[in-house]
Amino acid sequence: MVTPPITVNPSSTTSALTTTAATTTSATTTGDTSTSGAPTTSVTLKARAPSAPADTTTTDAATTTSDTATTKSEKDLADGLPRTTTTERETITKSRKIAKQYYQKLHEINTLAEPNCGNPQLSNALRSQFLNTHNRLRGSLARGQTEKSKGWGTAPPARIIYRMKYNCDAESHAQQYVHTCQTGGLPEHTHPGYKVNRHVLNNPRATKEGAVQAAMTTWWSQLANNGIKSNMLFDSGEPKRGANNVLSWSKMAWWDNIYLGCSVKHCGSFFYTVCMYKPGGNRVNEHVYRVGRVCADCPAGQCDGDALCRW
Repeated sequence: MVTPPITVNPSSTTSALTTTAATTTSATTTGDTSTSGAPTTSVTLKARAPSAPADTTTTDAATTTSDTATTKSEKDLADGLPRTTTTERETITKSRKIAKQYYQKLHEINTLAEPNCGNPQLSNALRSQFLNTHNRLRGSLARGQTEKSKGWGTAPPARIIYRMKYNCDAESHAQQYVHTCQTGGLPEHTHPGYKVNRHVLNNPRATKEGAVQAAMTTWWSQLANNGIKSNMLFDSGEPKRGANNVLSWSKMAWWDNIYLGCSVKHCGSFFYTVCMYKPGGNRVNEHVYRVGRVCADCPAGQCDGDALCRW
């Protein structure tokens, strides 16, 4: 970042840049970024021209002050700041600090928007695979044109299904499941506020990417293989259907499941994949989603190209 130069009136025997109230400093932080990616802080220093001295005699003290104010010291050079007074240098430094904080805040927001949890056991590419596949399938369901429900024809369109966001807390719960390779599951009290989908792929030669895709395909295929009423009511009979259930599909599809976090692990002879959903869905006597015109209940302007509701 380059700071604009300071113009000093050469006719003055003293520096126009002093620590008096005559100096005005303006700092503006913009949304533009420099080549380093940080917001640009434009600092403009304006100095009021000094009035004529009452005495034409210039004292040694005044001369010393002027020389000090207009000399670029070693500290100025080290700080990368223009030749200026201590007060103005502090103002510029404060402006730069504000700009840095602004950039950091934007970085935090962007980090939350992307699947990046810092867990070395799962790559960002796999996080994106989990999230993008879920949202693609939810969007296909919301449009009501392609997803087949056994015995009920094509699943109808949805008045609202939210776009999912990836959640690192949910991932941490999923990681608790897979890290021991114990496929029996964990008590629900160990992950309050979440519902879980689990999948075991008995193919030691598979890849994590293949295991992840196999898990989501298996869960979602329950709709086509087993079906649910066309009004999408999750009644008391759904949890009692045994092997012919849609309990994994319904968690993937549930309209207000907004948070997703998953993990996968190669456990020697098999791959273990787990996804956590919040609020969770599968609430008895509620609807997986409300049937009707696409995005009818989504606020104006928030329905995206996948027929999912942004939030």
